[in-house]
Amino acid sequence: MKQPGKHSVLQSIRDFLSGCPNNKFLVAVSGGLDSMVLADALLKHTADFAIAHCNFHLRRKDSDEDQKLVEDWAASHGIVCHIGHFPLSDLKSGIQESARNARYQFFEELKAQYGYEILLTAHHSDDLQETFILNLIRGAGLRGLDVLSSTDKYSLRPFRDLQKKENLGYARAQGLRRREDASNLKDDYARNKLRNQVFPILREIKPGLGSSMLQTMELISEWRMYMDQRLSLWK
Repeated sequence: MKQPGKHSVLQSIRDFLSGCPNNKFLVAVSGGLDSMVLADALLKHTADFAIAHCNFHLRRKDSDEDQKLVEDWAASHGIVCHIGHFPLSDLKSGIQESARNARYQFFEELKAQYGYEILLTAHHSDDLQETFILNLIRGAGLRGLDVLSSTDKYSLRPFRDLQKKENLGYARAQGLRRREDASNLKDDYARNKLRNQVFPILREIKPGLGSSMLQTMELISEWRMYMDQRLSLWK
């Protein structure tokens, strides 16, 4: 019997690596479900990669335990692990944006210093749907709604077409250790409110919401690329 989630996750990584078989990757690993699944699946395909973890010290002991899980996993498998410390606990606002900026600056510095060619993140289909709705209600233009086009050509998302439930099935089947950020269950941030309150209602209204949203996002991405091409020709 096929183990839940195993085929879809490993097949996604197999398909991804077939397009860049000889690259040296840096993988962003928080210790949570999705990034631990990504690291484990890459390991099973003997990809050339190191991992990077950012400790923002926002949850005190929990943040340190996240770091320890990532370090222990890397050590047990002989994977290079880079740790960045960015204390943000004194910030009163703009924490998510500050964390994002610090995280990606750290990744870029590691790439330059150690020669990693491509940054991999574990963003999946559910994440992209949330980003699309957030950008929509914020009044983003065409580029803002084109969430499928990476803003950094050296940063890729192997799990773009996977749902979180597939990662969960894989982790359970493999007995994979991971950490749960308790703050994800709180509605302190707009993204959490969408995830915990709005999307369950939307999926109740529209079964198969993920497929229909992905189709819309793909059409928007194609339209944006077409408009860019026409603008380039006009110039």
